[in-house]
Amino acid sequence: MFKPTEEQIETWKKERGSVFKCTIGDTEYYYTTITRDQYLGILEKQQEAEATGTKVDNELETVMCCILNTSDPTEISRRAGVASVLSEKILVRSGFSLDVKDEEC
Repeated sequence: MFKPTEEQIETWKKERGSVFKCTIGDTEYYYTTITRDQYLGILEKQQEAEATGTKVDNELETVMCCILNTSDPTEISRRAGVASVLSEKILVRSGFSLDVKDEEC
């Protein structure tokens, strides 16, 4: 896991849009939101895995699509809860939120 420079963060913003930082314990994780195509790709992997009797870790897949300061899944899965926490944060920032407000017009 590396700590990015301000220049790296700005580059990520230009390439990927919004960039977020989540600190878990003493580790900083930088991530972006998941795109619809990435999300559908994970669902497709899950369907293929179910058809063959294998499993896909959807949370880890989500994180690996969006994490910016590592490409090593073992860094995410080293502590059991990290993928779950980051996946939830990514999905909320990507619009999968219970904090949606709509009203009758």
